[in-house]
Amino acid sequence: MNESKYRFIYEDFKDVEVDGEIYRAYRIISLKEFENLGTKTNGSKGVIIQKNELGGYVTENTLAQNGSSWIDEGSIVVSTGSVPCVIDDAFVSYSNIKGNFLLRENGKVSYSTIVSGNKNYTEISGNALVVDSFVGCGDEIMTTATFEKNNFSGASFKASNNANISNCKISGKVEILGKSQIQSCNIKSDKNNILTINLATENPWNYFINDKTITESVIMDNTKYQKKNRNPDLFGTPRTLI
Repeated sequence: MNESKYRFIYEDFKDVEVDGEIYRAYRIISLKEFENLGTKTNGSKGVIIQKNELGGYVTENTLAQNGSSWIDEGSIVVSTGSVPCVIDDAFVSYSNIKGNFLLRENGKVSYSTIVSGNKNYTEISGNALVVDSFVGCGDEIMTTATFEKNNFSGASFKASNNANISNCKISGKVEILGKSQIQSCNIKSDKNNILTINLATENPWNYFINDKTITESVIMDNTKYQKKNRNPDLFGTPRTLI
């Protein structure tokens, strides 16, 4: 049996509204020291969560007790589901996430807001990174989301592989795949089409979209975008021990 890595501080809580319902999120505190494997880079350790370190405010059945996933102090994560949805080696830092979502594998969210209504769906997986962004998946944009054999059809927002997303506003049915970077963009699909951005390349820091409004139905052409170099350190944020 896996040893629990955190507990709730039931005296410290916030009530958060999602789709007209109130959910209670409790502060968490770590029970042991462990390394978040999702934040490891070549030659360096991942974020170390120390014993008795305060985490964010989390609803029950949101953060898995196994794996190295963590929700850092300064975050509020409210899931409307009944099973853990921040799992594996995922990491949340100084972000607000609420609704119907899954953050798995090495997916990371930092200084961002993600709002996904009960009839919508958000998934962040692989080595995907979302930072300084707002992702809004309201019912007026998306009305259906289905799940079958680990494939999500009609997902409101999906970031996977090595996608890196920064300073963006994202709405509608959007998929960001491949080894790409996106910064300071307004990304929006219409109600009937999925906007797919797929910049697969051998160099994960090579292709980059910057300062654009993107509303095309499908984007699959690497040659449209300029080459940049960028590798931000996103997880040097302070955390509190008690």
